[in-house]
Amino acid sequence: MSLPPSSEATTAVDVLAEPRRRYVLAAFLERSDAVPTDRSTASPRLSVDALATEVATMEYGRQIVPDDQCTQIDIDLRHAHVPRLVDIGVLSRRTRGDATTVALLDHPMLEIEWVQALLADPTGETLDMDEEVLNRTLKALRAPRRRTVYAVLATRRERVSISDLAAVIVTLEDDGEMDLAEVTDAETAPVTSSLVHSHLPALSDVGLVSYDAAAKRVSLATDSPQQETNWLLKGLLSDAVDVRHAEQTDGTTQRRPIADEPTTDAPTDDGAAATDVPAADEAATAADRDKMLWTLAQPPAERSSTGGRSSREITTPSETSSAVSDPHDGPPST
Repeated sequence: MSLPPSSEATTAVDVLAEPRRRYVLAAFLERSDAVPTDRSTASPRLSVDALATEVATMEYGRQIVPDDQCTQIDIDLRHAHVPRLVDIGVLSRRTRGDATTVALLDHPMLEIEWVQALLADPTGETLDMDEEVLNRTLKALRAPRRRTVYAVLATRRERVSISDLAAVIVTLEDDGEMDLAEVTDAETAPVTSSLVHSHLPALSDVGLVSYDAAAKRVSLATDSPQQETNWLLKGLLSDAVDVRHAEQTDGTTQRRPIADEPTTDAPTDDGAAATDVPAADEAATAADRDKMLWTLAQPPAERSSTGGRSSREITTPSETSSAVSDPHDGPPST
C-alpha cells in the first residue's frame, strides 16, 4: 500500500475545508433534492446573487439575512470561491453583460461517499462536534502527510517515538518501494523536523493525536469527537483502516509499519522476537528484520548503532537552522 491518499481526496478536502465552498455545492445539491449519481450535463444555472443569498441562509442559520451580509458573501464568492471551484472543474461560469451565472458540473470529487455525506450536512449540524471544530479538522487534514500520520498511528495501540514514525513515513511516501531497514537518518531528519514543527502540533490542536513533545512520543487520540464521525473515519481517513489489512495480506512485504513501545516480548538470544517463528527458509531474513524492529522499539538513549546507522534522534529547533515550512498547500516532499 502506498500513501498519501488519492489526489481526488486531497482536492476534495482542500476545497471543502472552506465552509462557504461547502455551502455553494450543498446549495446546488439541495436543489436537486438528492446527490445525483450521473451528472453528464450541467445543472440549472444560478446567478451569483441568488447563490450568495442561499449561502447566507446556511451560514447564518435563518431564512432572512440582511442585505449587507449577503453583499459581503456575494463579493467573496465572486472573487475567491467561485473562481476556485471553476478552476478545478466542479462549476461552470458564464458572464453576459453584468450578469454572472454558475452551474454544477460532473466531477469525480462529487462521487466520493464522504464528500456526499459532508455536503448533505455542510454545517455539521448532526455531528458530535461544532462547525468550528469541523472546519479546523478539515483544514488540518489538507496536508497529505498528516493523513499519513493518522493512518500509521491507527495501527498502533501504544505511543511511538517521533523518529520511528518519521522512518515509516519515508517508506510510505516512497510508494512502499523502500524497506524500513534501508531508511537512513539523513532521510528521516527533514520528515522529523516537519512533524515536530508543523504536523503533530496541528493534529494535536484539533484533538486527533496525543502528542508529548517532551517525551518525543505520539499516539492516536481515541476520545476525540472526530472518532464518532463515520464519514470522517470511513471516508477521508479510510486509509487508516486499510493500512494494517494491506500489510498483512501483501505477499511481498510482511513488515510492520512501526515499532510499538517495548513490551514483554523481549528478544531471544539469537536476536529474533520470541513471538515470531518464521518458516525455515525465511529464518535469517526474519531474524534480521525482528532484531532491527526490536532495536527501533527501544528508547533512543538505549539504542546502539544498527547496521552501521546511528540511533535516530529528534531534530530540535536548536539543532536545525530553520523550521520546515508547512506543506499543507502542496504534496509532501519525498
